[in-house]
Amino acid sequence: MIRLAAINNLSGRAYRLCPPPDEHSLVFETPAGVEALVATGQSDAALLPVAVYPQLASLVEPIGPYGIACRGAVQSVQLFTDVPLEQLVRTGLPVYVTPESRTSVQLLRVLCQRQFDDVPRLTDVEAEAPARLLIGDATIEYARTLSPSQQGIDLGAWWMEQTGLPFVFAQWVVSKSIGCVERDRIVAWLERCARGASHPGDPEAAGVDDEPHLAAYHRAVRPRLTWEDLEGRDLFLQRMESMLHVPVAPLS
Repeated sequence: MIRLAAINNLSGRAYRLCPPPDEHSLVFETPAGVEALVATGQSDAALLPVAVYPQLASLVEPIGPYGIACRGAVQSVQLFTDVPLEQLVRTGLPVYVTPESRTSVQLLRVLCQRQFDDVPRLTDVEAEAPARLLIGDATIEYARTLSPSQQGIDLGAWWMEQTGLPFVFAQWVVSKSIGCVERDRIVAWLERCARGASHPGDPEAAGVDDEPHLAAYHRAVRPRLTWEDLEGRDLFLQRMESMLHVPVAPLS
């Protein structure tokens, strides 16, 4: 049996639209959970957060042009802060980060390093932080209750402002031990999912886009990657490498 793993928030919607091939299992996990499945060899193909690929490049490789990409505002990855952003970074006030996040944490650090020549102090204790970085469904829910004194900063839009490029949050990868026949079946399934996500009238997606903010979200997120997306992905990995002073394996 081929084991597939996708991200369990709104960004993984496309992979709920089509059943996987026969003899393939599909589980939905947090980004951190998907990373753990890949790292421990419990997944044969996965929607992997881009920032953790360098650590797992010996085990997996990209399969097809599929993932989670946005051009500009993504809505589901935002920094909510009670104080001005520059003050937050320069004074070392803590930023709460959800334990689910992977790529979004590194993206925040890369963006701050580029703009302020410094990185924010991170914490996993939400009560002590005047700012919080949220991803997925929690972001959209939190944004509904935002007070007038709070600012919501969309990391997809911020990246676009800095670089002029789209951002890739996750990409489908496959175990290097999987054979060609199974790879072809996985690619065919991913293509069906990507095609289905572009047709909101699909009966299996009924109700998903009923609310305007969700409809806008699904228009912003793309499951099929373009060459421009890959250019943005590579720039992010290069900047992450420079900031962390660690080699980043190419995603090719």
